[in-house]
Amino acid sequence: RIVNTTDGQLKNLTNNFIWRRRFSKPGRTFSVNLFNTSRVDNNDGHNLNKSEFYNEAGLRYRQRNTDYKVTTNRETGNSAVSFSFTEPLTSKKFLEANYSYTHNRSASNLETYNYDSVSHLYDQPVDSLTNKFENSSNFNRLGVNFKAVEKKYHYQIGFAVQKTELNNMDTRKNANLKQRYLNLFPTASFNYQVSKKKSLQINYRGNNNVPFITQLQDVTNVTNYPYMTKGNPSLKQEFVNKLMLSYNSFDLTSLRSFFINVYYTNVFNKIANSIEQKAGEQISMPVNLNGVYTLGTSFSFGLPIQNMEGGSINGTTHFDRTRNASLVNNEKNFLDYITVGQEISVNYTAAEKL
Repeated sequence: RIVNTTDGQLKNLTNNFIWRRRFSKPGRTFSVNLFNTSRVDNNDGHNLNKSEFYNEAGLRYRQRNTDYKVTTNRETGNSAVSFSFTEPLTSKKFLEANYSYTHNRSASNLETYNYDSVSHLYDQPVDSLTNKFENSSNFNRLGVNFKAVEKKYHYQIGFAVQKTELNNMDTRKNANLKQRYLNLFPTASFNYQVSKKKSLQINYRGNNNVPFITQLQDVTNVTNYPYMTKGNPSLKQEFVNKLMLSYNSFDLTSLRSFFINVYYTNVFNKIANSIEQKAGEQISMPVNLNGVYTLGTSFSFGLPIQNMEGGSINGTTHFDRTRNASLVNNEKNFLDYITVGQEISVNYTAAEKL
């Protein structure tokens, strides 16, 4: 028998400030964006576990009886500032430079006490289930984009460089974990105007996802026993490639439309789950795996209904094939699934009579 109860309070605060300036020279702009959030999360919980494990012969080989009180206090905050400057090189070519700095901070205090049957109080500290961490992360990002606009097409290419610093301090053990990354973020887009009613777009974007600091902590959490989790200090960042091809056709006179998108995403060093099951227990840990991707397409159409002014029929079809990866008892597993969807709607807009 396992019983988990939690009672808590959550407070959030968010604010944002944006300032933009246009200069007398056409195309020259400057903007500043400030963003800040704070969050306080306090929880009191109880974990009662009375478990017995039996083998195939029906003989009990282990039992677990625990009664814990768990107190969790978390405080997080995020502050960011970004600058963007656009300068026209010619009447058709523009250069945009941007810089952003982001600082994230968090503090967590987890205290676990065992129930004392003599004093009838939760007054016995459980050191293995008690920890106190102070985390911070700093992101410095500098980017540049070049954009050219012609009569039939326009394109944009750019990249950004980001330096990331993650710091995790275990104040109980006086241990400090630091991670540093230097990343490139390439982007490219091309838009071709086939005609006044038709256009073709190609977009590419690459980005890194760094692990959460909690995923790097070498700490085992057993509060949801027998389902336990732990961190992985050797975890690497993942890199995501996204490619999209789009075609749009819309006739304002006849209200006929057709849109199609084809997209492909793959992830290198995907942060996935490693699950180990043994003797009725399960422990999950984040690991890096390859072979994860998504390939999909969607298309939509709109047709007017004859002899019904203001009436139209619209439809959307989408198809996705996704492959995820995981480790189960040190064996690599792939999960492939296909999603197919279809939507059809009939719309009617009554014209106002004057």
